[in-house]
Amino acid sequence: MKDIYHPPALGETIVSLLLIKENADEILGDFAEMFNAYGHQGNLRRAQIWYWTQIIRSTPSLLQLKLLNILERRIKSMTTNLGTHNKSSLWISLVAVIPALILVIPGILQSAGYLGLNNMRDAAFTTAPALEILNNPVILMGGLFLAFILNVLPAVAFRLERRPEGLTSVITFKPVLLHWIFIGMSILMVGTILLYAFFENFTPALR
Repeated sequence: MKDIYHPPALGETIVSLLLIKENADEILGDFAEMFNAYGHQGNLRRAQIWYWTQIIRSTPSLLQLKLLNILERRIKSMTTNLGTHNKSSLWISLVAVIPALILVIPGILQSAGYLGLNNMRDAAFTTAPALEILNNPVILMGGLFLAFILNVLPAVAFRLERRPEGLTSVITFKPVLLHWIFIGMSILMVGTILLYAFFENFTPALR
């Protein structure tokens, strides 16, 4: 009976981490078979060199496939769970945050030294002065507040439960990713606008 030569345990662990579940057993089996074949030829050192060479050569491709597989599963999960979202709230929220996005994103890029979007926005406002209404604080903050409320309602459930010690409030956070993205976006942009307004209006007086 021939001896069975096993690949390096560390190498198998690395390959297992890089592989996707669907083809892990098959590829690990092929690697082990080739390693065992080299072992039976009486050249374990050559088998180890071959094994580690295959790992180094295969890592970029396997890592790319792994990341694509993870991304595909995340998108599939989001698509499957989209039925738990309030689609009307999402569309209204998207429209509601547009004025803030038009203000915040070019402003952030301008701070980083890129003026392209800021110049495009200014040119659009010059060409169509009616667009200046998007800079109105009521439109800006009102849109963000609307987006926040529309997404908090489907994402957070609040109820009262009667218990022996009295009424108890119960808050449930639902796993609705897109609603939480809009909630986070609204809070972040409100903070950014308020911070910008503070530095714009108060820092000159402090100098």
